[in-house]
Amino acid sequence: MLDSLVALDKKAGTLEVLISLYGKDAVPVTELCRSIPLERATSMRAIRVLQKIGLVSEVDSHRFPFRKTVSLSPLGARLASAPVIEWESILFTQGLVTPGLKTHDSISSHRTGLHATQTPRF
Repeated sequence: MLDSLVALDKKAGTLEVLISLYGKDAVPVTELCRSIPLERATSMRAIRVLQKIGLVSEVDSHRFPFRKTVSLSPLGARLASAPVIEWESILFTQGLVTPGLKTHDSISSHRTGLHATQTPRF
């Protein structure tokens, strides 16, 4: 749940993938990776992160040449078309962000595994 906003904030390539897919139908993964100025492995990781949090859909072709295509999910399209300042509230209404945490608290708790009010035990 918490990882979605942090993933968009911290994972390299996620914003590039969202922007590249915005306004397009299904795009072959190979073509998408070529269009993003990142290493292929980084682009693939970003696609997996976005797929895991429900912003991107990936479909395997069952016919030759057996291509995988990706597209924005309805939530991904909504997010990509909204102003960035609204992203946190959109993700919150979808249950993808923990309520009551500010963005910097979310990032901090993601890094440490602790809520902002908890202290680590050594």
